[in-house]
Amino acid sequence: MPELEDREAEVGREGFLELIEPLKEQDCCIFTLYYVYGMKVKEIAAHMEMKENTVTTRLKRGRDALRNGIKGNRELGGRG
Repeated sequence: MPELEDREAEVGREGFLELIEPLKEQDCCIFTLYYVYGMKVKEIAAHMEMKENTVTTRLKRGRDALRNGIKGNRELGGRG
C-alpha cells in the first residue's frame, strides 16, 4: 500500500527533524543532507563550502549530543 508507506516515511522525517532540532542550525543542515538526502561527506563539504573534516567532526559531535540527550532523557524518566 503506497499511501501507507508514504505516511510512514513522512512520520519518520518529522520525528528525525524533531530529534535534531536542539542542534545548531548548520549541524541540522548537515544531518539532514547526510541522513535524509543520503549525501556523502565530500558532497556536503562542497555544497556547504567547508572542509570534509569539519563535516565529519560536526556529524560526530551531533551524534554524541543526540546520544547524550536521549540518555539524559531516559535518566530523567522520559520515554527516550
